[in-house]
Amino acid sequence: MFGVALPTVPVVPLGPTGIGLTLPGIGVVSGVATSLRFGAVACLVSTEELFHERGSLSRSATTRRLERVRDHGFTQTPFARLLDYGHVHVSTPGGGGVELRCERADDPAAVNATITDNLDRGRSDYRPRASDGGSARTPTRGEPGGNATADPVDLDQLRTAHPDRRPRSAPSIDRTGRTPPRRTAGLDGENAGFTTRTVLVPRMEFGLLPVAATGHDTQDDRLSSEIDEMAETLSTVGIETVVPREYATDASTADAILDGLLADGADAIAAYHLTGGTEQTVVESLRGISRPVVLLGTSRENSFAAAVEARSALEAAGHPVELVFAADLDESTARELRSTVSARAIATAFEGFRLGLIGEQSPWLVSAVEDADRITSRLGPRLVRVDMGTVLEEVDAVPDERAEEVAETLDANAADRVEPDEADLVEAARIYLGLETLATEEALDAITVGCFELIPELGNTACYALAQLIDDGLVAGCEGDLQATLSMELLDRVTDDPVWMANTVAPDAASDEVTFAHCTIATDMLADPPILRSHFESGTGVAVQGELQAREVTLARLGGEAYDELFVATGRVSEGSVGREDMCRTQATIALDGDVDSYLDRTLGNHVAIGYGDVRDDLAAVAEELGVELVAV
Repeated sequence: MFGVALPTVPVVPLGPTGIGLTLPGIGVVSGVATSLRFGAVACLVSTEELFHERGSLSRSATTRRLERVRDHGFTQTPFARLLDYGHVHVSTPGGGGVELRCERADDPAAVNATITDNLDRGRSDYRPRASDGGSARTPTRGEPGGNATADPVDLDQLRTAHPDRRPRSAPSIDRTGRTPPRRTAGLDGENAGFTTRTVLVPRMEFGLLPVAATGHDTQDDRLSSEIDEMAETLSTVGIETVVPREYATDASTADAILDGLLADGADAIAAYHLTGGTEQTVVESLRGISRPVVLLGTSRENSFAAAVEARSALEAAGHPVELVFAADLDESTARELRSTVSARAIATAFEGFRLGLIGEQSPWLVSAVEDADRITSRLGPRLVRVDMGTVLEEVDAVPDERAEEVAETLDANAADRVEPDEADLVEAARIYLGLETLATEEALDAITVGCFELIPELGNTACYALAQLIDDGLVAGCEGDLQATLSMELLDRVTDDPVWMANTVAPDAASDEVTFAHCTIATDMLADPPILRSHFESGTGVAVQGELQAREVTLARLGGEAYDELFVATGRVSEGSVGREDMCRTQATIALDGDVDSYLDRTLGNHVAIGYGDVRDDLAAVAEELGVELVAV
């Protein structure tokens, strides 16, 4: 690794790929690739722009204005944590996910903090004064009011812009522009799991876009008071809001405010009609936006009447809108609104979502939809097929030192190890690192692995690898089960917690309980550190045994002839660890809210996704947005 650092200039290091420098108002980066496999990578963080250049023989560049940054953060694999490097990622409004990914950055927390600091400097005065006739720049492609035509998909670009691994649909920037990390139990945690990871804390945040008709400039104090009043009303009923200091009276000013709201992390836009005569301004500003939209109105000055008219125009243009009369706002209405808007955001995120099928679906999955490619036409995600030979090549390419260090971390953070020996741990670590590399290179948002195909080739399983990937924030399913993996993804997005994929193994009609089991589970879901076991069916590899927390849960499964049904049930973990040796290693009994007979009559297959919390209403809203039938117990 080579790089040049000027002694008088603050340095933002970029790990094995090079060294980056930041200067006031300008950035300088120097980088030399470690191998042709990754090519040369240069990343720049200035007070105005983010710049990413990639490739040795063929160069490709990505540039983002700092003012357009919506989310930013970083991720680290276990090995990367040991050497203190990671992947820094940035997304912008309307981009549909992470658009700039700086890979293998030394001290990614420092790089992330540099972005935060520069955001803090630039965000203090983005909101124009309507009464001053503030102007806005012409929106560019992908921005509100701009040309919404998407550029062709470029896999090399996707590789440098790997979608954020957790959360995938939520903002990360608070009012100050800082990225709040959530520390999960790990190397130095009290209930240490396999690793420590920093993830972005999700929330459903609404950006308030206040609009008044021209001619109300002399009523600034009254209108400003009404904006504060609406923000207080929304806050009282539990809706978090980004509030501008001023209001708009024309489309260009509304666009400028809108840009600021989106840059400040708003998941949805709540256009507040302060007066009548605001229909055209709202419609022009919101017609090209990809975020969910809510129109707010009151009984004053034809406010609600304008909202009704604007909704008709937006929906006629194909943009679904929620209409809310402010006097009806209460906690129940607010929860329904948040649920609807969140569901719409999830459904939108599925467009362009990349689901990796690693190997083949296991032959015993007879309930699987025969035409797996229907996923794209029915729900939106693109199916990316990767043959097992490619996985084996990635596993074989993992350096011994990396696998050994990850294996040591794995062993150190387990409560006990029963069957696996040290060689088993190292091979399990290789499988994890190989899959992690493959998911990054293919820009996959979720994966499912035909894991039994690995056993005769490697004498090991993907149980640990899938558990660790989920802890890393990447949904990872077993046995090539596409339906169950997409079910995990839906539940993961709704709960913002890891999700367990499990077999349905023992129903008890007398107690309306069902016992579930599988050999892998995210350690974030466990009450205590895991025990390392062998894979139940094969007696090989490294499986995960743990105790689930005694909490409410939601069970979900996509299915039907064409991914047109969503099964949902709820209950509570009544026994977090069953302790039987004739089942898969992690076992839990769930007391259903409904009866066992109804559950068995309606379930859409053996594998179910299980997540913490009662989110049946949220999943019902998602089902409606996706156009699938809800099958509830």
